[in-house]
Amino acid sequence: MKTVAALSALMASSACAFAPAVNQPSVTSLNAEMPDRLWDTMVDKSERSEALPFLPRPANLDGTMVGDKGFDPFYLSSIPKDFSGFIQPPQWEERGSIPTLYWMREAELKHGRVCML
Repeated sequence: MKTVAALSALMASSACAFAPAVNQPSVTSLNAEMPDRLWDTMVDKSERSEALPFLPRPANLDGTMVGDKGFDPFYLSSIPKDFSGFIQPPQWEERGSIPTLYWMREAELKHGRVCML
């Protein structure tokens, strides 16, 4: 009789392992402080990228630069980041803003030249 009770308890506990969990959505301070999405400012929804026709065209890649075919699948060119902090000017000089696309273009040239060495 004891083995039957032990066996049925073992089967019931293993069946509970596959039952769906009832989780209540937790309200935390992380959910309340989520920033607004920048997707609307990063892409031009009315046009498709020439390089990747299944993705919308990045807002900064409009074909005005040489070789610009709109290839930016992660939309790195549209991130509003001020890269002037990476260049450390003396403290008495004003620090101007460097556009993201200009910074990435210069970095691509630098990395290409280093790779050729």
